[in-house]
Amino acid sequence: MQLVNGTQKLAVCPSLGGRVVAATFAGDDGFNPFFVNPVDIKGGPEAEKLIFRGAIGARDWLGPEGCGDMSFYFHKKPMVFENWYVDDRQNLPKMKVEEMSGGTSVVTTGEIHINNLRGNQFDIRIEQKAELITKVSDVFDIELPDEAAFVGVRRTTTFENIGNNSWDEEYGYSFIWYLAMLRASDESYVIVPYKDDSGPIVIDYRFNDNQKISSDRLMLREEEYIVFRADGGERGKIGFTPKRTLGIVYSVDISRQMLCALKFDLYPEANYMNNLWTENAITTGGNALDIYNNTGDNPVLPGRFYELEAVSPRLELAPGQSFSLRTTTCFFHSSRQIMNHIISKTGNRDISGEKFME
Repeated sequence: MQLVNGTQKLAVCPSLGGRVVAATFAGDDGFNPFFVNPVDIKGGPEAEKLIFRGAIGARDWLGPEGCGDMSFYFHKKPMVFENWYVDDRQNLPKMKVEEMSGGTSVVTTGEIHINNLRGNQFDIRIEQKAELITKVSDVFDIELPDEAAFVGVRRTTTFENIGNNSWDEEYGYSFIWYLAMLRASDESYVIVPYKDDSGPIVIDYRFNDNQKISSDRLMLREEEYIVFRADGGERGKIGFTPKRTLGIVYSVDISRQMLCALKFDLYPEANYMNNLWTENAITTGGNALDIYNNTGDNPVLPGRFYELEAVSPRLELAPGQSFSLRTTTCFFHSSRQIMNHIISKTGNRDISGEKFME
């Protein structure tokens, strides 16, 4: 289904868990910045053969992935790739359209019923509201020149505990996990402004050998921002705690003249879970923001893309209680000068000195 305002469009797919599979500010002929696996979209026998279904667009997931035996993605230990598994209960829950408003917003609902690694069942009602954002002033206090194009999507996702058990340290927790999967190019970079606070500035590792990401791919600037190459050249991930992130992250694709800004709800004093593949359940000190870089030869997630990921705090919900996470993903088509202007005004960081911005 489409949300439309002139040439600004979003495509939302309730049958694929309510994902936003496309966004454009130039109508049907415009560039879609979201990563889409064509085999997955087509469906049928070839899609069923994929190791991982649903490598598409922007979506909400059930967390945690790791965090020891609180995980929903492992059915036995040790927590290694061979034991990692995603089934359609949490990956592709069928969503029902509940409400359409003016052709520019839609509310979908669905349910997840799944056990964590402890064997405790989680019964969750999901409500997702997707809104087409057509004016940048609805998100940021800035004005764009006429030559710049814009489109955005705001998602408000609510998890409600519809089971009979409270989510706690003994039973387990969950959280809302939002991912925007974006197409990578040789000139894709992620810019993360950070706060001067306690703890490490960034947590980083490569998946192939669990080593740190090299300094030519992850660059720390004195002006309190980080540049991360998101070109699909190396599989790795970086993360930021709620005390370090500002609740906003940017990516630029120079070859496509594209800027993406992800703005998300942040709770600096709340407890965030450790989403890494740890043997023990670590329910505090986790990240509120992660960025993942995927190579084209990864058999689980075929394709060259990167992800901007925002998560909620751990959810300690009694039966009948709920929690909502709001994310806003904006796309701009503009010159490098305008890209820098947007980042400097909305994130208070000047990146004009970067070589890729010259």
